[in-house]
Amino acid sequence: MDEARLTRMPKVKPPVLDTAGFDQLAAGLECPDGAVSFMASYLEMLPSRIARILAAVLSGDPESSMDAVLSLRVSSGMSGACRLEQNCRELETALRASEQQKVDKAARRLTKDFDLLVPEIKSLLACYAQPVQTAAILSQA
Repeated sequence: MDEARLTRMPKVKPPVLDTAGFDQLAAGLECPDGAVSFMASYLEMLPSRIARILAAVLSGDPESSMDAVLSLRVSSGMSGACRLEQNCRELETALRASEQQKVDKAARRLTKDFDLLVPEIKSLLACYAQPVQTAAILSQA
């Protein structure tokens, strides 16, 4: 395939949430409950992590921006939040290159990624919470 043709190919977006990431986390922890706890914590801290990135980008602080982006990228990768992880990689690249337009564009995408990701994580967590709740109800009957 020639180089000109490659540049015309549309960019493929990764899934918002890849549950294989969750499965790998559960296997690594040898416990689905640990993975559920990690995901719940990730979800709880997600708004403040994104706010931290946006504040750092708006204030023009590249060191704080990079620190916040790297933290979110790593935890997103562990969580299977593929689209948010990719966006963090693009933001990281733009920060390293001091390309402010690309930094601003990637930072704005964070809120869109967040809006798509939250319901998917909640749905995943609900799948794991349901058997526990059902067992608790059955044991009371």
